[in-house]
Amino acid sequence: MGAVSKADRLLLALLAMSLIANLGLFALWQHSRDGATIFEKNRSQVVDRLPTEGAQLADLQLATIDGVTSTTDFSHNSLPILVYVLSPTCGWCARNRPDIDFLASQLKGRYRVIGISTTATGLSEYVSENASPFPIFYVKSRSPHSTITLSGTPETLVFSKEGQFVRGWSGAYIGDTKIQVSGYFGVKLPI
Repeated sequence: MGAVSKADRLLLALLAMSLIANLGLFALWQHSRDGATIFEKNRSQVVDRLPTEGAQLADLQLATIDGVTSTTDFSHNSLPILVYVLSPTCGWCARNRPDIDFLASQLKGRYRVIGISTTATGLSEYVSENASPFPIFYVKSRSPHSTITLSGTPETLVFSKEGQFVRGWSGAYIGDTKIQVSGYFGVKLPI
């Protein structure tokens, strides 16, 4: 066997680098595919957290930031209800605030819009710093027969005049969620 030429060594080096790059791309693709699968599993868990269609929103003991408590009857309303579930410390809620405020303003007279915080902690500061076009409460106590879990933030839940769950979205109004919310209410949300 003769000596390996400089061109052959260069070609061999390029082939080796190509092989390493392809292995790296395969590993990256495999990782992103697994990540997409995990995202889809987590997304389905989020969707599963939404109430089932027709679930009744039980009476809730809601409190204002001043601590005034009242039991709210959601079964007899003159308008359908949009419940926006939020938390003062939720980053996605902060990002979503311009959209939900715009939506609530556009729905005035068509829906009763209320915000329900999952916590009272920091709510007073949140309300004073953010002039919301809808009242914001926190749940003081839940009726034991409530089928509605108010724990994910942000969530947008639509109920009929009779207090039955109609439609809902988990997460901020981005991507497909923004398109769905805009289409459902017939409102073009700001960019």
